[in-house]
Amino acid sequence: MPIPQHDLPMPERWHRPIRRQNMEIPTEQEREQSHASIAFAKVLIDGQEIPQTISMVAGRIHDIKIDIELSQLDGKAQALHLIPLSVLPEDEYIFPKQSVALEKGKNHYEIEGHLQFKHAQSDLSGPIDTKIQVYLHKSDGTNEPCTVFGQSQLKFRILDEARLSAQGQVEVKAIQKVSKDLGAIIPNWAERGYFNEIEIITCVINYAGYELADPSFTSSDINEKDFQRDLSRYLCIKLGRGDVLREVKSGRGFLDVLARGVPVELKVFKRHDKLEDFIETCIPQATQYTVSQGHNIGLLCILDVSERTTAAPSVIDDVLVCKGKTEKGIDPSPGGIIAIVGVVIRGALYPASGLS
Repeated sequence: MPIPQHDLPMPERWHRPIRRQNMEIPTEQEREQSHASIAFAKVLIDGQEIPQTISMVAGRIHDIKIDIELSQLDGKAQALHLIPLSVLPEDEYIFPKQSVALEKGKNHYEIEGHLQFKHAQSDLSGPIDTKIQVYLHKSDGTNEPCTVFGQSQLKFRILDEARLSAQGQVEVKAIQKVSKDLGAIIPNWAERGYFNEIEIITCVINYAGYELADPSFTSSDINEKDFQRDLSRYLCIKLGRGDVLREVKSGRGFLDVLARGVPVELKVFKRHDKLEDFIETCIPQATQYTVSQGHNIGLLCILDVSERTTAAPSVIDDVLVCKGKTEKGIDPSPGGIIAIVGVVIRGALYPASGLS
């Protein structure tokens, strides 16, 4: 039996309340009561620009310097207080509160202090989050919170000096070599904010050091997928799972690993060549992926599973920085400079000794 039309529930018209735009504009009184804003123009630790995650040695005292720019101050402001907060208990670190007296007409201040973490982390733990809160002390005795722009959120990884082996010191020298060679290709590269690139390069060089000391790849049957799986797992531990992607569509192909937006191309070689010969054949593809991701610095990691007849070289000798180029050997980006950091990961394939 058909249902009469008049018995059907009809939709009701809904009128959305319209909020007038001028209602969102604060009054002059509200502007005067708004929080002061400051910017951390530069944060230096031991005189160096800080990367996204800062590696420090437990027990060592480090110098910290913060350049501050102020705005929206009123006549009642007398001093600025910087109060660090960490996820660690207060007795696990020394990061004193800092205060600076404000001067009329002055907006730029430099605050210097010291920082120390007492105990090292385990290798598998994540970075320690530390936030610097800023308050404006006024003549009426009140403290007004400030809106902070810049690097007020710091991440630290605390290392144990006793576990830093001689090989670890070699890795530090390899990182210093990369920094110097990048400066020859990209002038003032360290001042341009390549924090993610610095961190990924450091992780890959540390990975090369681990594999040299305790090799995971002891068979020539290893393929690129095995290498990709192992390296990406290591990067996930160091950086966080959400920061590492595999098989990312890029241009006409798929990028092996994308770590915090930094392209990492992987190759496996089963013949014995020099480092320069390894990288030379792979630079064009690594360059293509770097350009397609909009970066100036890309990584090329080559797993060498050729039979080893001599002692493995040092990590320093397995790192090379070169200028990016296409298959025809020309500059891929006339408007910019592309640098490729090549790192060789050594497998451990020794010939049979003949002993039974």
